[in-house]
Amino acid sequence: MNDSAAREEICRVGRSLFERGYAHVMVGNISVRLSDESGGGFLIRPLFGQ
Repeated sequence: MNDSAAREEICRVGRSLFERGYAHVMVGNISVRLSDESGGGFLIRPLFGQ
Protein backbone atom coordinates (compact mmCIF):
# COMPACT_ATOMS: atom_id res chain seq x y z
CA MET A 1 0.00 0.00 0.00
CA ASN A 2 1.45 3.37 -0.95
CA ASP A 3 1.36 6.55 1.15
CA SER A 4 -1.67 8.01 -0.62
CA ALA A 5 -3.71 4.81 -0.39
CA ALA A 6 -2.82 4.46 3.31
CA ARG A 7 -4.04 8.01 4.00
CA GLU A 8 -7.32 7.27 2.24
CA GLU A 9 -7.74 4.06 4.24
CA ILE A 10 -7.14 5.87 7.55
CA CYS A 11 -9.90 8.32 6.60
CA ARG A 12 -12.25 5.55 5.50
CA VAL A 13 -11.78 3.57 8.72
CA GLY A 14 -12.18 6.67 10.91
CA ARG A 15 -15.37 7.66 9.11
CA SER A 16 -16.75 4.13 9.43
CA LEU A 17 -16.04 3.98 13.17
CA PHE A 18 -17.69 7.38 13.71
CA GLU A 19 -20.76 6.57 11.62
CA ARG A 20 -21.32 3.34 13.56
CA GLY A 21 -20.97 5.11 16.92
CA TYR A 22 -17.74 3.36 17.92
CA ALA A 23 -15.66 6.54 18.17
CA HIS A 24 -16.17 10.24 18.71
CA VAL A 25 -14.79 12.39 15.91
CA MET A 26 -12.04 13.86 18.11
CA VAL A 27 -10.67 10.73 19.80
CA GLY A 28 -8.96 7.54 18.80
CA ASN A 29 -5.76 6.45 17.17
CA ILE A 30 -5.56 4.88 13.74
CA SER A 31 -2.16 4.05 12.33
CA VAL A 32 -0.69 2.28 9.32
CA ARG A 33 2.80 0.84 8.99
CA LEU A 34 4.21 1.55 5.54
CA SER A 35 6.21 -1.08 3.72
CA ASP A 36 9.89 -0.57 3.03
CA GLU A 37 9.02 -0.25 -0.66
CA SER A 38 6.82 2.73 0.25
CA GLY A 39 9.58 4.36 2.27
CA GLY A 40 8.86 2.67 5.60
CA GLY A 41 7.65 4.43 8.70
CA PHE A 42 4.16 5.00 9.99
CA LEU A 43 1.16 7.18 9.24
CA ILE A 44 -0.75 8.09 12.38
CA ARG A 45 -4.03 9.97 12.55
CA PRO A 46 -3.45 13.11 14.62
CA LEU A 47 -5.44 13.75 17.78
CA PHE A 48 -7.43 16.95 17.49
CA GLY A 49 -8.69 19.27 20.20
CA GLN A 50 -5.96 18.57 22.71
